[in-house]
Amino acid sequence: MRDTAELQSTLRLYRRLMAYVWPYKWVFLASILGMAVVSVTEGGFAWIMKPLIDGGFVKNDASSIRYVPMLIIGIFVARGLFGFMASYATNWVGRQVIFQIRSQMFTRLVHLPSRFFDAHSSGILISKVIYDVEQVMAAATKAFTDVVKDNLSLVVLGTGDARYEELLSDLTGAYPEKFAVKLAYDEALAHRIEAGADIFLMPSHYEPCGLSQIYSLRYGTVPVVRATGGLDDSIDRTTGFKFSEYSAGAMLTALRSALEMYADRDGWKTMMRDGMARDYSWAASAGEYSALYTRLRLHPVGG
Repeated sequence: MRDTAELQSTLRLYRRLMAYVWPYKWVFLASILGMAVVSVTEGGFAWIMKPLIDGGFVKNDASSIRYVPMLIIGIFVARGLFGFMASYATNWVGRQVIFQIRSQMFTRLVHLPSRFFDAHSSGILISKVIYDVEQVMAAATKAFTDVVKDNLSLVVLGTGDARYEELLSDLTGAYPEKFAVKLAYDEALAHRIEAGADIFLMPSHYEPCGLSQIYSLRYGTVPVVRATGGLDDSIDRTTGFKFSEYSAGAMLTALRSALEMYADRDGWKTMMRDGMARDYSWAASAGEYSALYTRLRLHPVGG
């Protein structure tokens, strides 16, 4: 019953969105065509390699050796062109839809009575027009969904903004075997999760210092972090993975790089050991401060 209700709600949402997309149907169809061609080229490589191997290397057919490489290059070119077309067209239509929704929301707000603005914060109203509409793209949902489809199991612990708590709870219901969430503060459980995981994800927007990534290094849990503040200072390419752009796409790229490394068990174990060997204790920090003060005493600035 719950699945049927969720399906109906999803279908209603898509019908509403398609009403906005319809004025740009030809561009939208172009993006679908581009994605279809890209999908076809994925199987095209295997189809072309067979005559190259059978005719060129087994039967010594000169024509196979001559023409098949040209076809391969052609597929690469087609894949690149149609891939760009699909990406550009999809993003263009998405931006047009967001602009329409924002315009309609703004028009609606302008005609509301003054008592509505007395009862609601201007910051919240601006967020509704700017931030909430942007979420039509559902970047966060897509990111977590793609991660789950990449054969990852995710464990989330903590509390925060209500909309993110709701998102995480919905994902738990959609992927109960792959996604677990506890909306609470539990330091002991946090350490157990961090120690038992293979990867620790910390995509902070801002992070002056950060301790969790240091804990993960000590536990041998490879961190995937956004390159900001203390995260950028404490994690390098020998101990973890970093991404700079604050976006779902950049985070997914870093996670997939971690998954590729995870498949190399020897390389992964080396990264784990390198992280566990890092010393971020106060003993190490005190030693560095002591050495700095000694240098300043022996060689004062301007002395």
